[in-house]
Amino acid sequence: MMTNQPTFKERLQKYFREHNVQRFPYDGQYLEAEHIEFFVTDALLLPRILGLIENAKKSIIVHVYILKDDEIGQKIINALVQKAQDGLSVTLMTDAIGTNLLSSDLTDACIQSGIHWMQFNPPFDHSFAESGRRAHHKMYLFDHNKLIIGGFNIGREYFGSKGHQWHDFGIYLESQHLYEIESALLELHHSHMIAPLYKFATPFLHPTSPFRVIFQDGQKGLRDISKRITHALKSATEEILIVSAYFFPDQYFLHLLLRARRRGVNISIVIGEHSDIAWTAWASLHFLEILLSKGIKIYAIQKNILHGKGLMVDQKWLTLGSYNFHFTSHFFNVEANIETTAPQVLNQFRHTFFDTAANSSKVLDLETLKREENIFLKVRNFLAYQFSLILHTFYMAHSKLNPPD
Repeated sequence: MMTNQPTFKERLQKYFREHNVQRFPYDGQYLEAEHIEFFVTDALLLPRILGLIENAKKSIIVHVYILKDDEIGQKIINALVQKAQDGLSVTLMTDAIGTNLLSSDLTDACIQSGIHWMQFNPPFDHSFAESGRRAHHKMYLFDHNKLIIGGFNIGREYFGSKGHQWHDFGIYLESQHLYEIESALLELHHSHMIAPLYKFATPFLHPTSPFRVIFQDGQKGLRDISKRITHALKSATEEILIVSAYFFPDQYFLHLLLRARRRGVNISIVIGEHSDIAWTAWASLHFLEILLSKGIKIYAIQKNILHGKGLMVDQKWLTLGSYNFHFTSHFFNVEANIETTAPQVLNQFRHTFFDTAANSSKVLDLETLKREENIFLKVRNFLAYQFSLILHTFYMAHSKLNPPD
């Protein structure tokens, strides 16, 4: 005779009741990591990745937006070529627009070695609107159980080379529960489509080092990252920390920030004073006055170009990865983030945030911003802002996403 065992959902609800915790962020969809750590990109990143490649025994999957043909890119490609020649399964996916200047010698070496290399979405193979869908995510998966995910591409500026260092970060973890993530990456490689992972992963009720990988593919209607961020901002009660390389969120995101501020939530944002895409920095300056006037603290990194993206809420939930607080990430690009509630990772991120704010940034204040902004800068920022709105409207018109309610 069969006995009625409680379902996972029923066990989870019972746990919530017994421990008097809110559903967010403990929603039962997390996996368990045997080891997880936060890191800032520096000169040690290249040896770490080369070591993981060298020590791989079964398979390697690398997905990046930009792979540059410089000394960093060549070292990584040569290491991948060697492992492919040794008989390992090596999969490499780069974006056809982000990575378009590799030498023929390098590409020939990849193909001849047996690397399964694919350029994502060549711009002239699809419609004009479809060509804007870029593979912007950055992930490295080794032997089914080691993962690196972050915001950095492959090139000297991303890997902390002297004189070229950009400010970026990521997470490294080891887990026996990465097969669903591996399947999603391989499916994206072969069919250019990706499915939400939480439909397949087997969650843990209360993992000690929780994590999950979430994706965004706005043009195909998948928006797991933006949904989680929206949920986080609505649930914030104490503190919101944001690091954003290209800070141009939509009006709904700004509305959620201002609403959190009215609830008394302390909000701090680190942006870049300089950017590799100048007009995005100009456009963001147009609405920073509104945020400053509401008591939101804003820091501008001066020493290096900021390229990292992350958001932490109430010192208990963190998401970081390739997702920018920008409409291209929301509506068009394929993005990948990791989220975690692991205390050691949250502490490392928070320490890095305020260390960067104190030692590498200047504090923006409303009076100084108004005083330093002459008529030329006001017109420039306004035009950049209007240009961004035009692009935003275009992306919305060609996306399967509807504006949030």
